Amino acid sequence: MTGSESVSFPTVPRDRLDAGGWVQSEKNVETVFQLPGVSVRGATLQFRDDATSTATTENADVEATWRFFFAAALSFDPEVPPTASRAFLLPVVRARAIDRFQSTLQDSGLTDVDRVRTERRRIGFGKRVPLSRFEAALEFETPAVTVPLAGWLGAWYDDGFLVSGGAYPERPIGPLLGLDDPPPVLRREASTYRRELLELMGGVS
Repeated sequence: MTGSESVSFPTVPRDRLDAGGWVQSEKNVETVFQLPGVSVRGATLQFRDDATSTATTENADVEATWRFFFAAALSFDPEVPPTASRAFLLPVVRARAIDRFQSTLQDSGLTDVDRVRTERRRIGFGKRVPLSRFEAALEFETPAVTVPLAGWLGAWYDDGFLVSGGAYPERPIGPLLGLDDPPPVLRREASTYRRELLELMGGVS
């Protein structure tokens, strides 16, 4: 990896994002955490599921970000020798990324945020990666409903350190909001959301 002066953003599956109704909601470069004597910067792209948000606004008068996906490429200042980075830094990077992701979920207003387990999954690029699964809840006053959410986070090394993840509803949104005949976009099951998120993560490089 290179120093912060030459940070590059990760490659994401733009065609899949466009086809799925996602829009880019954030693009930034910032120091994501500090290691002893090293600053770790992340070049991050974040996307939200605009199609689902538009559907709930139009059909239930509820505004929310129901799903998000992000990918970040990490760099180190000063530069870390590549031969040492994977063996010694990946476990530290993974642990710090988990802590930051959990804080991000909490800071975004979600409640009951908890990391429930880690499991190895193949996410589309030929490697099995340890992914941490999170649970959280999105609470509304009008209507008075709590929507359970699931989140996944992965960190791996592929010619550089990459971090990616996101979150989605654990139940179909339309019935939760009391809609008798919701459009198809609001009837999707958690298994569909999970598969789509893992496919997006698998397209990060």
